[in-house]
Amino acid sequence: MKGNQYFKLFSILLTVLLLTACADSSKTLSQISSQQQLSTVSDSHEDFQDQQGLVTLTTDFDQVHLKNQTVLYSAWGRFTKEGYEDPNLLQQHCCYITADLSVKQESFETDLNMIISLNGEFIFKKIDTILQADADRITVGSLHSADLNGDGLDELVLNFSVGNGNTVTRIYKVTQDTIDVIFDFDEFNSYESNLIQKLGYSVSFIKNKKAVLSNSTVAQFKKEIDLSDQFLEEAFDRFGVLKEEDDLRDLYVQTIYECKIFPSETNEVFRFNSTLILGTGYFATVQTTVALTAENELKVLDALVLKT
Repeated sequence: MKGNQYFKLFSILLTVLLLTACADSSKTLSQISSQQQLSTVSDSHEDFQDQQGLVTLTTDFDQVHLKNQTVLYSAWGRFTKEGYEDPNLLQQHCCYITADLSVKQESFETDLNMIISLNGEFIFKKIDTILQADADRITVGSLHSADLNGDGLDELVLNFSVGNGNTVTRIYKVTQDTIDVIFDFDEFNSYESNLIQKLGYSVSFIKNKKAVLSNSTVAQFKKEIDLSDQFLEEAFDRFGVLKEEDDLRDLYVQTIYECKIFPSETNEVFRFNSTLILGTGYFATVQTTVALTAENELKVLDALVLKT
């Protein structure tokens, strides 16, 4: 437990250094034209302890007119080609995920923002709206920067928990003045257009109350799973095969968590754990490794069952 607290404290101290490095106290907002990209970070920031005793950072991003922003995640990356004419230059771009958590009311809504520092200039995008009561859940997640599609620039992978027990997972692309979602896992996680099809998972049913989970893109991937504890006796026929009734055979991805990035021979790959639902109940927890193609489509590389 102490190790986790030390790690979180180290992460916050690193974020403070990043914000300080971006600051330019010689300029004020009155000296900057409203037509220009604002390029300074407010020098006023404070560390405080939340209800769980964890140290967090709150600061003003005056350049984009955002006040009282708590920094939830941060990540360095090379997001645009501008400013990198010299390949030996250190990476200077940084992404912050922030929210104003200063109002302590459970019903209070606040914007979740993505702020990008591009060589001293800043852009931002509102990426979600959250409830104050969900603030603790949102800190359980991750932000990664990685070149997923092989174009020489980093994408951003954001994953966090939400109040209904599910998670949000998106891949963002940054240009000089915009932040765009190039893949949103939630858009495919529905009854009409299910993410399970994108990830290649399918299930077949055999005798003795069992199912076989497979993946169409990973030839060696097959896992036999016992269904006897997941469905009532009347859900099976006399051979123990699950009946085709009431959508019991429908397979879905529910929760995506523990997202990680790994290097590969060409570009970096994205590995995540997710929960699969069969019908309306838990089915299995799987680990999926995917690459992002040049057309920003998912390509499944590997699959593994972690728990049934």
